[in-house]
Amino acid sequence: NDRLAQVDRSTLVALLAQREDMSEAEAQKTVDQVLAVRDQIANRIQQIQLKVAATIDQILAKVRDYLNSLDRPELEYEGVKRDVRQLFDDPQAGFSALQDRLSRFDRNTLVAVLSSRDDVSEADVNRIIDQVESARDSVLRRAQRLEQQLQGRINDLQLQAQQQYEATCKAAALASWWLFFTALISAGAAVGGGILAV
Repeated sequence: NDRLAQVDRSTLVALLAQREDMSEAEAQKTVDQVLAVRDQIANRIQQIQLKVAATIDQILAKVRDYLNSLDRPELEYEGVKRDVRQLFDDPQAGFSALQDRLSRFDRNTLVAVLSSRDDVSEADVNRIIDQVESARDSVLRRAQRLEQQLQGRINDLQLQAQQQYEATCKAAALASWWLFFTALISAGAAVGGGILAV
């Protein structure tokens, strides 16, 4: 990297030194200033990236600690994280995993989540839980409806394929009988023609 930076520096100095209004010393000074600014910007960007990564790690650690402190298996941080990752890697399997996790959410899960908050009254807890349960049930009903529709379409396609297979078998059997009768008539005609010829 240092050699590459030195080549870049020397190339820049050579380019600037070609100008008639700039000496080689001035070109070197200008290049040094530009490279110093570049290095400062790169360092600042790296510091910002490290701060953002540290902040994200802190937020995820707080979320992990919070979810795990609720002591509810359906809210276990690593499981939720695994399901979300699976949703991005394999949407169908991830959707099934999240559907399974949502189906394990009951009133006790929601009470555990909301009771951990000091700023929510008991009346608000019950109202919020009713709304969340309603939304959860609606999502699960839609997912079941979609799954049933998909299964119905698969069954319809299987039935159509079976019917087409049976129709093809009947047509093949009918065609073979026609061929048999045609061959029998041809043979009879040949025998009859042979008898007449004799």
